[in-house]
Amino acid sequence: MNKQTNSVIILLIIFVLSACATPVKHNTASGRPEIVISGKVGKQAWAEIMNLMLNNGYNVTTSTDSLLVFEKPIDNIMASLVLGSQYDRTPAARVTVNIIEMVNSTRVVSSFAVVTNPGSAFERITPMNNNPDTVSYQMRLKEIKQRIETGK
Repeated sequence: MNKQTNSVIILLIIFVLSACATPVKHNTASGRPEIVISGKVGKQAWAEIMNLMLNNGYNVTTSTDSLLVFEKPIDNIMASLVLGSQYDRTPAARVTVNIIEMVNSTRVVSSFAVVTNPGSAFERITPMNNNPDTVSYQMRLKEIKQRIETGK
């Protein structure tokens, strides 16, 4: 088979597989995984999220009191074929977390993306906020909210 035929077959397989995955609509203000925790607890939320992401193999790329950005290489052949480039064949999963302390509460909003050519001037970002994998992250955020609010 020639290169063009291989490309068509790969695209067809990707199309069929992606049709099986139903997008997720998060029932939150942003439409992304998020929580609102009672009280001004930004530092606690920051520490909990940092722990969660490091335990899941992510590396910290940006860290301030109100912003955390994590990345890890995607070790998946199909993702590399679809989202990789000639410059960098390994795309990265990027999770951005905003922590907003308000008068009586702390809001934590997450954003998910796949980044082609991460860390370069040629980054290409593909939003993944409605990916079914974000449902488990929303559950982890709810667990963090419960731990902070109950003091456990």
